[in-house]
This record gives sequence, structure tokens and C-alpha cells, in this order.
Amino acid sequence: MAVLATSSAFFMIILDTSIVNLALPSIGAELASTLVGLQWIVDGYALVFASLLLGAGSLADRYGARRVFMTGLSVFTLASALCSEAPTITLLQIARALQGIGAALMLPTSLALLNHAIAEPKRRTQAISTWAGAGALGIALGPVLGGGLVEAFGWRSIFAVNLPIGLAGLWLTWRHLPESPRSTVRSLDPFGQGFAILALAALTYALTSAGRAGATDAVSLAAACVLLSRPPLSSSPNPSFGTRCFRSICSAVPDSLPPPLLVCFTTSASTA
Repeated sequence: MAVLATSSAFFMIILDTSIVNLALPSIGAELASTLVGLQWIVDGYALVFASLLLGAGSLADRYGARRVFMTGLSVFTLASALCSEAPTITLLQIARALQGIGAALMLPTSLALLNHAIAEPKRRTQAISTWAGAGALGIALGPVLGGGLVEAFGWRSIFAVNLPIGLAGLWLTWRHLPESPRSTVRSLDPFGQGFAILALAALTYALTSAGRAGATDAVSLAAACVLLSRPPLSSSPNPSFGTRCFRSICSAVPDSLPPPLLVCFTTSASTA
């Protein structure tokens, strides 16, 4: 049951990164949306999802993976219902961002719950393989399932399909998954978490906007993201980011961007 609950959540997360693409023409026609508005249905989900992943893992360590997982699954299921009933493109974009929040809370905690629920190494390896396979299945089924649902029931059905999966996952988690141990040794680092959210959001936006804003604009945004790696030091006794690597990079190239990151970001942006 632990495998089923966590794998179904991972399946939904990955499915919603690809299933929406085939519904965009229908959404644009019904809601009278521009191309940019349709792009933000996809990019808004990815942006919020990617930028909140690190913070979600820290919350799980402090408050318990089961609690954070169920919160994320509840948010994702509710947001899916809102998406299926959205009367305007703006409300659909907001609901998709809420889905991203739920997905970010679910992804790291689902694997943590699986590790905690299954102690025997061989069974745990099999369980993690099944969990990963559920994600691969979501990628493979996204276009097929999305096209079939849109053709048969309309674009709103691609979001409504998450509701029974989400509700079943909540029940399975509540009934069969124990809470994981909480760690209060490391205090929360609001400064570091805020920096992580800002940096990851800037990077994700740079890479997702490269196709429409131009590679130059995207590289500029990515460069700004890298420059954020030189903030004032956090006052937390347990900072989210160690500064040793940043100090060594900055001492080596004080007046330029870190070369490995610059090459990576430039390549990603120019080929997007």
C-alpha cells in the first residue's frame, strides 16, 4: 500500500507535465487565450514546482514527511478540481500554480515515506524501482491519455482525472503509511530557503522563456540567478547553503561568473 500511495502521487506529478500540452488548442479556443497565456499554463506549473522543491524537503524533515505529503496531495487534488472548472485563463493559470505547490510538497516526501515504510533493503529497492516506473509511465501515457480524454470528454477532463487518484492516495496514506521521524536538530533557515526559491525560480524562468524571449534574454536571467549566489551570509546556525564553495569560486573568478555554471546556462538557453 505504501508503494501504491506514493507511486500514484508521483504518477500524477509527472503526468501533469505532459498531459496538458495536447489540450492547449482546445483551452485557447474556449477561453479565448493568447499564445503567451497558454504557455504560462505549462510554464507556471514548472516554475512553481521547481522553485519550491528544496523548501518542501526541509519542511518534511522538520514537520514530518507524512503530514507534508498529505498537505501537498490535498493541495494538488483541490487545484486539479479548480483547473477543471476554471472559467477564465487567469484562474486556470493560478490553479496550475497551486498544482505546482502541491507537486513540490509531494515529490520529495513521497520518496522519504517509501524509505521509512520499507526497511528491508531488497524490498526497498524494488519499491523505489516501482516508484520510478510510475513516473516513467506518466511520461509515456501523458500524450496518449491527454489526447484520448480531450477527444472524448473535452479539455477539462485531463484535470478531473486527477481527482479519484488524489482521493485514493489520501486514503491510502492516512490508513497505511506511518509518520516519518522528525528532525529538530537543524533549525529552519528562512534566509537560505528564500534565496533558494528566488534562485531556482529565476533559473527555471530563464530556461522556460528562452524559446519565446530569445536566448540573450534567457542568458541574462540565468546570469542574474548565478549572481544571487553571492548574498550576505545567513545568520542561521544551520544555513541551507554552505558558503565554502561560493567563496572558492568567487576567489578564483572574482569579476566573472563561475565558468562551469556559465557554460551550462548558456548552452541550455541557446539550445532551448
